Amino acid sequence: MSIIHTHDDFAADYDRLAREYRCFIPEALFGLCFEYVHPHERLLDVGIGTGLAAWPFAKAGLEVSGIDASSEMLNICKSKDLAVELKQYDLRMTPWPYAANSFDHVVSCGLLHFFDNLEPVFGEIARIIRAKGIFAFTTKAPPPIKGGLGATHGKHCQEVIDGVPVFSHRREYIEELIVGHGFEPLKELRLWVGNGQAESEGLFFAFVTRKKADNPSFGKDFPRILDVCKAYEQAGHELATLGYIRHSTQRKANQEIVSLPFFSVLKHFRPIKERVIEYLRNEQKHTISTHCHWSHRG
Repeated sequence: MSIIHTHDDFAADYDRLAREYRCFIPEALFGLCFEYVHPHERLLDVGIGTGLAAWPFAKAGLEVSGIDASSEMLNICKSKDLAVELKQYDLRMTPWPYAANSFDHVVSCGLLHFFDNLEPVFGEIARIIRAKGIFAFTTKAPPPIKGGLGATHGKHCQEVIDGVPVFSHRREYIEELIVGHGFEPLKELRLWVGNGQAESEGLFFAFVTRKKADNPSFGKDFPRILDVCKAYEQAGHELATLGYIRHSTQRKANQEIVSLPFFSVLKHFRPIKERVIEYLRNEQKHTISTHCHWSHRG
């Protein structure tokens, strides 16, 4: 059974089931984002469903748009009158029906664990969100295995719950996606969902990230420099969290940037340029002072 048909089938009971499962992730996600969002900003809820995650943002005055594959879910969301625009669309198909830099913020709650490969999802969100915008989302944590450790092989582990494939993505994979698509991590929260009776209960992660503001001309003139800078940032994060730096990250950080003399690259960096100008001015003052001193003695 496809995930779209499954959500269509129990759309009418979705809100009630969420409360019975003691799922308060939508409220928690909004609380994590509250300090970064403002009234009248445009927010897209990817996988908006019945609007549980979008509702508090709409109540806070944001202009909410939503996209989802389930027509029945969207009908319920429409009845709540919380979104300025709703689109039915299969999110597995890219590109999504939005122009680049269309939204100030993007949220996705309770969706990503239905995708095995998250690369296209992150790529589209990075495309449609504006610089410095917040991307907040949830993922399902890998289930415990012997010894109390989570799954460690591959990008995710897969379960089948109520006939639907569910993917629990490794933390390292999520972190690589965040950094690799130009986001910086801001907050993280672990949340338990379940009432002790549902098969789908388990541990979830809520992440809040922010889209970095790149310098377009800088990236255009020296395309590899941004990659190297991101690799150094990733290396620091890996060293702090894992205790080591992955070989793939080391290779990215050590790649040749451009085939130009090193100084010709450095002189384009404003802080270095200003230091050089300051040094030359000081040298000039020193030369003039020395010349006057010897002229006076003569």
